[in-house]
Amino acid sequence: MGLSEPSARLLTALVEARTGQRCDTAGNWRVESRLGGVMASRGLTDMDELVGRIVAPGGAGLARDVVDAVLNNETYFFRDSETFNHIGRFIRHMHDRIEPGRTLRIWSAGCSTGQEIYSLALLIAEELDGLEGRPVELLGTDVSTSAIRRAERGEYNQFEIQRGLPVRRMLRWFEQQGESWRVQPALRAMVRFRSHNILEAAPAGFFHLILCRNVLMYFPGPAREAALARFSDALVPEGGLVLGAGETVLGRSDRFRIAEDFRGIYEHLTDFPPRAARLG
Repeated sequence: MGLSEPSARLLTALVEARTGQRCDTAGNWRVESRLGGVMASRGLTDMDELVGRIVAPGGAGLARDVVDAVLNNETYFFRDSETFNHIGRFIRHMHDRIEPGRTLRIWSAGCSTGQEIYSLALLIAEELDGLEGRPVELLGTDVSTSAIRRAERGEYNQFEIQRGLPVRRMLRWFEQQGESWRVQPALRAMVRFRSHNILEAAPAGFFHLILCRNVLMYFPGPAREAALARFSDALVPEGGLVLGAGETVLGRSDRFRIAEDFRGIYEHLTDFPPRAARLG
């Protein structure tokens, strides 16, 4: 049985309350297909019965699984490769500006199953020579606990490993285990993961670069503005923010400007120093 209008409204409210994201139930078949695994694991065939169990006592775990299933976790290695070229240049730029010995910190917000943050780790290890011994901290966060668990494992199937990753890099940085490919320990050690909602307080400390790509498009206007304010609070002055190709800060925040020398990157304005942070 399909998803009724009252149940669709409840699911929309649930996802937005938990994540800040709008859940478009106009195409209910998409929601139903994503929830197929959750329903099968509980022996359910009726969408409205699923929603009824969510709101019943003891439904918190089911609600979490449903939200995880509905979220769009689309990602792949070196997504928009030209953007990564500019990101690499910006990382080098920040490396050259901050004091020697200081940790360079990068946050991938909405990292999904980890391909983006591992792409950054690979970029730093290969093309930026590991930033010549400078300490680097790469943090990947996502509201989906199941996505974070997958990212921590760093294990991808044949389809996932081939999306955006040349064979040379695949063989150098991943180990084949049966039909899967797993991130090499040296690359995995560069990254840490945690569950986090970007509408909540940012992880501790300040970052030199934040990536939140193809996430804010799912947020209503006020939630986008709140997220951008969180990023501003977490960035050092003149740090960088990278959004998706169809996303912008224009009309949403006056704390950033387009970086002249780094296409696709917004520079954090020094007129808005986050909590008296200093560069470095």
